[in-house]
Amino acid sequence: LPATYKVDQTHNLAITFKPDGTYTYVTALKCAAVNCMGSGKWEADKEGNTVTLKQKDMQGNNIYQTWQFGAMTRDARVSRIWGNRMVDAMGMFGSVYPLPRESSSWTRSD
Repeated sequence: LPATYKVDQTHNLAITFKPDGTYTYVTALKCAAVNCMGSGKWEADKEGNTVTLKQKDMQGNNIYQTWQFGAMTRDARVSRIWGNRMVDAMGMFGSVYPLPRESSSWTRSD
């Protein structure tokens, strides 16, 4: 990270981790005739090999997810990460938003 990853087991969801500690994502699902989008902040724990995604829902409630990374390709770009698992979530729909619990494989797309 930072990078953009297509998230497997989703409807073409892509998440972009930016160097300033924020992220954005876009899905192929439609929200009022445009692709659904969202954003928030991310924090990486290199020792724990995790990333935590934080954002607020439309009502201003906090949502967060913590993901434990699985195996990674050894190329300089880390083109694929698989075997990821959600280890913690909070908030309404925290197990599906911003990333669904089943999103165990991420493929770099930038």
